[in-house]
Amino acid sequence: MGVIQKILSKAEVSKERGSFVEFELNEGGVIHIQNGVWRIEMQVPEFVEFAVACIEAGDNLKSLKNINE
Repeated sequence: MGVIQKILSKAEVSKERGSFVEFELNEGGVIHIQNGVWRIEMQVPEFVEFAVACIEAGDNLKSLKNINE
C-alpha cells in the first residue's frame, strides 16, 4: 500500500466498469491504478512502459479502424 503522495488523475467510468479509475503516486515511486474493485501496482519505470504501450495500442487501433483525430 504505502502513503499517497499525489493523486495523478481520476476518471469517472460506467458503473459496470467500476464507476471510476484513479491513478496515484505513492511513496517509493509506486504507481497505483485502481478503483473500488481492483488495483494494479507498479514502479514508475514500469508505468512509463505501460503508458507507452497504451498509446501505441490506441494509435494502432485508430489506424486499423481508419479513425482520424
